[in-house]
Amino acid sequence: MNYGSNLSFNTIRVTKFIYEINENITMSDNQEIVISMTPNTFVKDENKHFGVLQLEVKLFNENYIEEEAPFFLDIIVQGAFEDTSENTQDANVFELYLPNMIGMVYAYIRSYISGVTGMLGESSINIPTINVLSFLEDMINHQSNDVD
Repeated sequence: MNYGSNLSFNTIRVTKFIYEINENITMSDNQEIVISMTPNTFVKDENKHFGVLQLEVKLFNENYIEEEAPFFLDIIVQGAFEDTSENTQDANVFELYLPNMIGMVYAYIRSYISGVTGMLGESSINIPTINVLSFLEDMINHQSNDVD
């Protein structure tokens, strides 16, 4: 898919999906879901215009039973992207389009989570949209605070 952009979204695939339910806790309609998200990027040295974004989203965490959360969900999705511009730029595909790429892959993750959880006999889990630029800014600030 191109739609007038130089960013081409080539493929998407789920590489991990874990969903565990805490039988002792019922999910309430107004329950706040704790979400964490970790992006990882992979680019081939010989082709900096092609890369894979791996986005991991966790709802609650592995200690969900001890923390009395209703479930734990961990999904990893990989999206392959390509910069199709004819200009030979020094920047790699992530330097040019990372916010767009995260937004696209996150939209798929939201859909996967909603669809799969609904098919598993539970209420569909609908996670909110995100402001990708704020997320990246927070991630950069958190990393710089870890260094200090």
